[in-house]
Amino acid sequence: MSEIGCNVPKSKLIPSGSRSINSSGNYLTVLERADATKSLYRVLLDSGITQIMGSKEIRNGKWKDNMSPTLYGIGFIGDGVHMSKVGGTNTSTYDVWRGIMRRCYDVNLKSHYPTYGGAGITVAEDWHNFQNFAEWYQVECLKLPDIKLNIDKDLKGGKIYSPDNCVLLPYKLNNFITNSKTDGGLVGYTKPRSTKYTITLSILGKQHYIGEFPNQEEGDYIYRVLREWTYTRLGYMYHARGMISDEVLNLLSNQYSNYDDNQIQCVVEGYSSFIEKVNLFLSNEDVLTCRVKKLPK
Repeated sequence: MSEIGCNVPKSKLIPSGSRSINSSGNYLTVLERADATKSLYRVLLDSGITQIMGSKEIRNGKWKDNMSPTLYGIGFIGDGVHMSKVGGTNTSTYDVWRGIMRRCYDVNLKSHYPTYGGAGITVAEDWHNFQNFAEWYQVECLKLPDIKLNIDKDLKGGKIYSPDNCVLLPYKLNNFITNSKTDGGLVGYTKPRSTKYTITLSILGKQHYIGEFPNQEEGDYIYRVLREWTYTRLGYMYHARGMISDEVLNLLSNQYSNYDDNQIQCVVEGYSSFIEKVNLFLSNEDVLTCRVKKLPK
């Protein structure tokens, strides 16, 4: 037997009992042919699972043990029906799983690791197995319309990606929540040669003008009250269309309620022009799910 792979010549069938080793040092045993040609074989990996594998992979050792933690030393495909690739392309479910694993365990991911894995965010051990994650994810997706969804762990307030702590959100709603959480401190900007602060609110990919204020603190208060009104408005709109569950609507309502009804109503009445424009913008059904396209000049 060669150092890597299996030393059976390409022109011959691979006999039952043949052994193959991959570059990771994992072994398998060929059990039997899996089809009428010479191309597919049923194999038993030393980890204890069986797989259908191509003869080329067996011979050159370029195969993977689905129970071996090859993704950042943590994640593995597992033994089950959920595919990580179809026709050489990652499945959408695998990309979602790989994304959360990457944010938590890829120390070289400078854009996200510091605020995820570097900040103590982890993935539940059960979800280190792709099969378990895929089962949960696909069941949850069936409860919602066929739209682009993001997995969210923050609404329930946890630091672990797990079936008990995660919900699915339309990606534009999730982006609105994420962007609103990370505005840092005061908001707004001053125009050149002006002392007034211009305040806008980004809603589903578009900036909406609120007004100009003599100081940033005043503009900040109006901004935050109108943002909370927007949370509520978006929550009910997505819920009415079946794009979020009752649970998610309740989570949104409870988590983002810093102002009482009187405060919100007072600001809303004073900024009727902003409210009218936002309602007109949201009346376009595509706005809730599709990317905002730039209008031709």
